[in-house]
Amino acid sequence: MVDDEEVIVEEITETIEFLGGKAVGFSCPIECLSYLRQQNYSFDLILADLSMPALNGLRLLELASKEILNTPKKFLITGVAEVDGEVIEVPHDVAVYHKPLSTQKLQQLILSIFSENKAP
Repeated sequence: MVDDEEVIVEEITETIEFLGGKAVGFSCPIECLSYLRQQNYSFDLILADLSMPALNGLRLLELASKEILNTPKKFLITGVAEVDGEVIEVPHDVAVYHKPLSTQKLQQLILSIFSENKAP
């Protein structure tokens, strides 16, 4: 989970852990990308805010996807439809959720990922 708003990072990582998952949160996308590389990209889910300084969430997901070993679900959370004045075109394998992301919606998302990963 990466979002430049630390309170959102805390809220989402706590929700994931409450539901029985393991979560790592970052407020800096560069640190998140570095961590993903160190962990060999072995994650089920990557949640990224779209609009962040230094590296937007879509670019973070693109960079991670080029080196990724497994195929985690990729999600953008955003309050905007543009970055730097340009309308964002989101790849087909990235789902978009709009802020504010309700706790109920987040729980549904996380539980659906958990159930997909437990399926034979």
